[in-house]
Amino acid sequence: MKLIDYSTIFWDFDGVIKDSMPAKAAAFYEVFISYGEEVASQALAHHERHGGVSRLVKIPLYFKTYVGREAGPKELERAMQRFADLSWEATINSPYVPGAYEYLQKHHLTQDFYIVTGTPEGEILESCQRLGIYDWFQGIYGAPKSKTEIIQAVMEERGLKKSDCLMIGDARADQVGAEANGIDFLLREMSENQELFKDYPGPRVKDFCWV
Repeated sequence: MKLIDYSTIFWDFDGVIKDSMPAKAAAFYEVFISYGEEVASQALAHHERHGGVSRLVKIPLYFKTYVGREAGPKELERAMQRFADLSWEATINSPYVPGAYEYLQKHHLTQDFYIVTGTPEGEILESCQRLGIYDWFQGIYGAPKSKTEIIQAVMEERGLKKSDCLMIGDARADQVGAEANGIDFLLREMSENQELFKDYPGPRVKDFCWV
């Protein structure tokens, strides 16, 4: 598989462009540690099994499932803000996945790139502006829309052929988004998702230094 063979590439952000999964995992743990070690550990374990799913879904779920009750509006708002405060700067300061920055920089004028992430859309837009990569993408999309919905909408709006498109991701949500829209999927493999994708038969890479 050669990335250059695709005219359009959909990129996940955390774990694919930025090696920021540890920062996001630590944030989930810290948000819930005040409810006890067991709750925080359960939240962390679920997050690691379900990468690519937005915090807008996960945090209310963790209150209901692990804390044992639904969070009130103010409590939920505090948890969301706490997560953002913990994760945003850490994500910005995380290293790029090797080769990702270089590939985007080299090819953004000859290929169409889109970011498709579970991060809230306003936050990912701000992150890309801060990092100086905003203009390298034809579109930058995040929660609350699902990755499946985002890819479908872009393909329909731009009249894209399935065979011209590739989704690069590190989570089941990325794989589902690609398969639901009939496009190729490239797995970015790392220690956090090796067990989850141990039986995945498709193409996988550890970095982008080979492209």
